[in-house]
This record gives sequence, C-alpha cells and structure tokens, in this order.
Amino acid sequence: TTGGPSIADDEAESGSPVVLFGGIGNESKTWLWSAQRWMLAQPSATPPGRSDAALAYDPTTHGLLLFGGVLATGRPANDTWSWNGCTWTPVGVQSAGPPGGPTAGMTWDHALNRMVLLTYVAAGADATETWTWSGSRWLLSATGNASPTAQALVTAGDPATGWPIAVSVSGDQSNPYAPSTTWTWDGTRWRKLATAHSPLAGFPTALAVDPLTNRLVL
Repeated sequence: TTGGPSIADDEAESGSPVVLFGGIGNESKTWLWSAQRWMLAQPSATPPGRSDAALAYDPTTHGLLLFGGVLATGRPANDTWSWNGCTWTPVGVQSAGPPGGPTAGMTWDHALNRMVLLTYVAAGADATETWTWSGSRWLLSATGNASPTAQALVTAGDPATGWPIAVSVSGDQSNPYAPSTTWTWDGTRWRKLATAHSPLAGFPTALAVDPLTNRLVL
C-alpha cells in the first residue's frame, strides 16, 4: 500500500501512459500504466524516495516535471526533476526555489505556456505561494493578497480557457468533508470564482480533465 504518490499522464509517449512515482512504502520506484497493466520502470537515475510531490506534464520538454514532497526520512524536499519517458534528470537550483515539503498542486498554464506551482509557505501552513517554471529555475509570482488558502488544494488546466484552476478545501481531519472554493489563475493573480455549486470535497481530493467530455471533474 502506498500513500501520497505523484501521478500524471505522460502525453508525449504513445498512448499517454500514466506515470506514478514514490509514495509511502513505494520508495523511489517509477511505475507506468499502459495497455491495462502496471509496469515497473528501470530508469538509470531516479529522485530520492518521497511522498506528496507535485508532478505534471511539460509540453516544452515533452516530459514530466516533479517538484518537492516529503523524503522517506521525513525531511522536506525542494529539488526538481524531469522525466523523459526513460529516466529522471535533476534540473534547476535547489537553493533558489520554492520551499520544500508537501505541494499544493502544479499544472501547465496553456495560455502563457509555463508551469504554475502552488506550494505552502511552510510545513503545516494553509497560506500558499505561486511559482512559475522558466525551464531552468523557479520564479516567485507577486500575486497580492488574493491566493488560494486551504489545508487541501488541487489544480488542473481549464480546457475551456487554458488557465490553471485551483480548488481549495478548508476542512480538517475532524471534519473531512467541507465546501470547496474554486479559483482561476490569469497569469499574474488568482481570482475566486462565484460558482453555482460548491461541492463537498474530502481528503485527499483530485481534479482532472475528462478527455471524453473535455470538462474538469472533481
């Protein structure tokens, strides 16, 4: 059994196999889901084992980008790795990046063609920071006072606009299901959306695009 693994579609590969990395008990293993079965990858290099890291597809490199998480030792990780379909490669500079630890979410901004990362300002905090990936380093975005704040956050690209969408959940372990709040990113700031419904969401929560309907599903 694993907990907190990172998972994303590798859209560059034939059939868009799902890549799963890490998770509690899964160490630093990379698994691929394709043709109705899981296969253990054999990369020549791999990130240290971790859970709760961000993982998303980067169309500029035709690979996946992984950031942060919690190492098997319990220490926060703030390193960045790239997956090219065969192996992992460390990228960027750790000392100049976002704070390490569990990440709130990461997704590709199709409108501005850059990766957007939401990460907590510190371990156990609800407040978040927004960072963008230049291709070689992380850049902190000045978003003002409006920013998704919650104990649980999930992100995905809005297929209608190309902008990232974040859904925040402010419940806790004693109240695992709480109303959610939906935010949209316009390239410079987050804006809270007045949605017709606020679905109850729990821990963990997932957000993804349904390719059949081209809609987001929570």
